[in-house]
Amino acid sequence: DRWTMDDYYGFAAFFAQIGRKRAEDPRETIIYNSGGGGMKHPVSGQTVSPKYLGGGEAEVTNRDRREAVAEWLVSPENPFFA
Repeated sequence: DRWTMDDYYGFAAFFAQIGRKRAEDPRETIIYNSGGGGMKHPVSGQTVSPKYLGGGEAEVTNRDRREAVAEWLVSPENPFFA
């Protein structure tokens, strides 16, 4: 399959709200949903909405984007990974 730059940044937008911080133990890192932030397309400068590979935009309002992409990954409708 051939994916475009738009496909790449649309898929990357699922992970744009992931934050990380150090835990009390310096060997550990806490990964969390920051609830904010977006992915900017480097050519157009526009904020990119989360988009499934080879598909349409995802409905992620009031939802953790990671959950939406995880459900898509294991969905029977997903032609790439199911």
